[in-house]
Amino acid sequence: MDSALCTGETDRNNEDLNALFEKIPMTLPEIDWTTDGYFRCRVWLKQAVRALNDAGIVSCPEADAVVNGELRKLGEENYDAIVLGTGAAKVYVSRCSV
Repeated sequence: MDSALCTGETDRNNEDLNALFEKIPMTLPEIDWTTDGYFRCRVWLKQAVRALNDAGIVSCPEADAVVNGELRKLGEENYDAIVLGTGAAKVYVSRCSV
């Protein structure tokens, strides 16, 4: 199952977004030590949401609530379809973005 997170819309081009995302380190930031414990894809996703928020591209100040809350719940609800590869692609619109 493929998925996408929708936190807002932007008029920025791919080069601008790629430049922003390339700066995100593949390490566990101190802010996520207690919630994640080690680096994993959702840590990078939270950092991406934070970077987008800090750059004023989206308004989503609660990256942890989105990734470890909303998206984790969505993943758990669709676990079998994900593991079996039978789920359809989904776009999830976060309730935490404004």
